[in-house]
Amino acid sequence: MSRSESRRKSSPATEPNVSGPAEQPDLFGEAHKAPEVYVPKQVHVANRLEDLLAQMRAAEVWPWNWSVVRLHTERTFDYLCNLVTDPEAAQRWRERLAAETRRLNASTPPEPPPPPPQDLSEWMTDDERRMASKR
Repeated sequence: MSRSESRRKSSPATEPNVSGPAEQPDLFGEAHKAPEVYVPKQVHVANRLEDLLAQMRAAEVWPWNWSVVRLHTERTFDYLCNLVTDPEAAQRWRERLAAETRRLNASTPPEPPPPPPQDLSEWMTDDERRMASKR
């Protein structure tokens, strides 16, 4: 038997483990625990909701540009209301925000359409212009 064959036979990596995987000990000991999930204080959540609602109530039209309006109505309001731990209080916040949203939507002119695409024909090759004119 050659040296490489004897190493292969005696190597524990080549022998199948019939007892299953060995239990790995805790590398960090008992003192290490998983980090706790951050939960904001309810007073901070309520303060932010109050601030947003006060801005909305003080305005006759949306107090923000359209991108911020979309951000708040599509994400921020739901996010903050989901952080409120009392389900009844969260529902009351949702109703107040929805009422102000309806009021502001009714009194604000609609969002302007996006600007038309720029004329890029000056940057096109002759072939690209021909292809664009066939469309």
